[in-house]
Amino acid sequence: MNVFGFFKSAFSEDNGNPSSMRIITLLIVSVVLFNWTFYNIQNNVLTVLDYNQLLAILGPLGFKALQKNSERKKETQ
Repeated sequence: MNVFGFFKSAFSEDNGNPSSMRIITLLIVSVVLFNWTFYNIQNNVLTVLDYNQLLAILGPLGFKALQKNSERKKETQ
């Protein structure tokens, strides 16, 4: 599988439609981790992610898991 095919399948639901929640989650996680990495490199330190940054990463991932779970429940009914 080529790189484009991988990303197309990774950001699509089981029915083939694009998943905006997956794209938004990737964007949020990427921005938080980029900012954390940039700060650490610029200041030549290694800091721990603080509580707000951790929530900014885990929040969208948790919502995506809840969304997927509710979609599966709807399909089985």
